[in-house]
Amino acid sequence: MNYKVIILVSLSLSLLPLSYLDAANSKTLNVIESLVEKSDIIVQARLLSQKGEWQDNAIVTRAKMMVREDLTEQNMSEIEIIVPGGVAIHPILKGKVRTSYSHGINLKSGEEY
Repeated sequence: MNYKVIILVSLSLSLLPLSYLDAANSKTLNVIESLVEKSDIIVQARLLSQKGEWQDNAIVTRAKMMVREDLTEQNMSEIEIIVPGGVAIHPILKGKVRTSYSHGINLKSGEEY
């Protein structure tokens, strides 16, 4: 089953006193609120493994994540996410190819997201 997933990255805005919320922070909160409403799963997870592969003439990375906290109470212990970019062996050239995106997530083994 495909889910829309938010992986929390040290989201501690709820710990800030209201006096710290100016217009810019208010916009950030609105964006986060919108993402939360559109998501099926919201988790904090640790990267276990990842592997780049070719999919529809582009490189994607499949990442297996251990769920540390599941805010949507789906009771999942692991999830797999697919992110654009990564390193994979080209199917014809048989050499390594790397693709990255300026605003893409760069997953690091053992890190929490």
